[in-house]
Amino acid sequence: MDKIIKLEIVSNQAKRLFDSRISDKRRVFIALAKLSRLNHMASRGDINAYIMLFELLGDMMRIAKFYRKHINLLTKINKAHKPPFKWQPKPQANYDLMVNNAICFQFATLIGLLDIVYVQFEYTKLTGIFKSSTFKGQKENKYMKSIHKVTNRICQLNLNDLPVANLERQKEVMPLALANNLLPPLPIKAIADYQAAINLVDVNEVQ
Repeated sequence: MDKIIKLEIVSNQAKRLFDSRISDKRRVFIALAKLSRLNHMASRGDINAYIMLFELLGDMMRIAKFYRKHINLLTKINKAHKPPFKWQPKPQANYDLMVNNAICFQFATLIGLLDIVYVQFEYTKLTGIFKSSTFKGQKENKYMKSIHKVTNRICQLNLNDLPVANLERQKEVMPLALANNLLPPLPIKAIADYQAAINLVDVNEVQ
């Protein structure tokens, strides 16, 4: 199979996994693992790999931005209550808080991606440079190193460093979250799952 076709398969699979209907933590980490694999291939200097890698980062950035707005809105709603929400024995009494926590937890990775790549690279401008025949020398080295550095930070992102809800509370509200088509939380050991997924994902895998 042609190398460019292989790269397109990896990129498109990851894009599909990073859509607004993610409902399973394994999908998140498989997608990140594919991003890591694509980054590894791009680090060898393949210009086509860099183009697809940056397109994937752009898609992830836009999705993260959407969820950040949603979470910020829910946070404002919570703060507007007098008194502020306090945890009660019955999850039903904490529906808004549960929504906020469940979404924050599941999409902590995407929000972290937004913080890392948000507007630091001009998406259309750089992809235009990639496709240009004048993309050579020092400029090529500068942009490729920058993108590779950012992607490495994404791939090494440790979920334990991100603000997430209390795990025990997440366990209490998870059944209600699932019943309302919300997202289950990621466990604290999620980063280990991600590292394991990197080792399992094959660049030729087609789902």
